Amino acid sequence: MREQVCKYMCPYARFQSVMFDPDTLIITYDYRRGEPRGGRKKNVDYKAMGLGDCVDCGICVQVCPTGIDIRNGLQYMCIGCAACIDACDQVMEKMGYPKGLIRYSTQNAIDGKYPDRDIFKHTFRPRTLFYTVLLVGIVAPSSTPWRNGCPCAWTSCATGIPCRAKRQPAASRTSTVCRSSTWMTSRTATSSPSRASTGCASPAASGWRSRR
Repeated sequence: MREQVCKYMCPYARFQSVMFDPDTLIITYDYRRGEPRGGRKKNVDYKAMGLGDCVDCGICVQVCPTGIDIRNGLQYMCIGCAACIDACDQVMEKMGYPKGLIRYSTQNAIDGKYPDRDIFKHTFRPRTLFYTVLLVGIVAPSSTPWRNGCPCAWTSCATGIPCRAKRQPAASRTSTVCRSSTWMTSRTATSSPSRASTGCASPAASGWRSRR
């Protein structure tokens, strides 16, 4: 069920695919180092056998939550969990081979168009900075709690729903007022009995008007 959700229902893969280019940092398989793949014993000269570093164990496919084979190239079902990287590094360590057969890289770096040390300056460019600013602009407003025009942190005073004052001990409720430069008042619950328990100034006393 989890595989089907990731493949066909999750919008993440479709969304990220439109933002990829050959310099995007992705999880990828170094085919120039790993091919041709094949099984072998640990201490044999696999290069003399014409084999690459990939032992074709299939562990990278087994640990993938969506069941894809990253060795076949980047696929839209990849969710970027990096489980294949950890699994492959463990196999490389046991075989005595260098780690990083599956790693974070770019398509141009894997194709040999520039060395791995230049990945950083190719990754961080105006396009990625624009995406970062756009993402922050989308996420930041949604992370701010909606307060219905009331400075109380919990809800609007005008609605009559218990605000922060009711969440405080009874002894301190009478001294609680809505903290805002606009609604600040020294009177607590003198305008209306219904405001006595909340400690918030009434709309008439604070000049607040409900916007309906």
